[in-house]
Amino acid sequence: MKIARISVTSRCLSLLRLPSTDMLPSAFLCFLFSCVLLGQAADRPITRTLYLDNGYDAGTWGEVEYCEDGSFVTDIEVAYKDHTLLDVDENAVNTVKLYCATTDGVMTNYVTSTVGKEGEWKGMNSCSDGSLMTGMRAKVMPNLGLIGDDEAVQNVEMECEGGSTVLAMPEKQNSTNWSSWDSCGKGSAVCGIRVRYEAPSAIDDDVAIADMTMYCCSVK
Repeated sequence: MKIARISVTSRCLSLLRLPSTDMLPSAFLCFLFSCVLLGQAADRPITRTLYLDNGYDAGTWGEVEYCEDGSFVTDIEVAYKDHTLLDVDENAVNTVKLYCATTDGVMTNYVTSTVGKEGEWKGMNSCSDGSLMTGMRAKVMPNLGLIGDDEAVQNVEMECEGGSTVLAMPEKQNSTNWSSWDSCGKGSAVCGIRVRYEAPSAIDDDVAIADMTMYCCSVK
């Protein structure tokens, strides 16, 4: 998560300012850890922010995570909690993972924002022609009130450069409405994500992923 990168980097910078030579190995390791291993959280210039117009008002927004410079989202995978007869508090999508690659197809990293506590991974899905992803929408169950079992985000669908679309997972049969499409526009592609997540609770109706935004960067 980006917040981890910031806190580690801040500690590393303080180490780098220390004159003692015996601190250099620790400072060097901190630098590598924060700037290389967690490089996916580095800020990038944004051309557009994509929103859901049916997001669920619950939970806490996680950190923004971006693809590495020069790479963009090419694949999506979700962790989904399948319904069981024994579970009285269902949710649906727990994590959205976006895989990043350069325009010539070299995979770089993946981004998730908040990672949920439940669900099974449903497999990577990409555009049929291998193109970059340029837009998104989501199926979100609305608030059912005090006696209903809310689930919030139930599926995600991505738009591809050529106009085709790809679902994050096979569609379930229910009456929940999809959001409107929101797209990056010509010359841009999805390069980051931030999700709103409500963690499991023993005393409250939890929904896992409640809302999300994605970010677009210029494709040069």
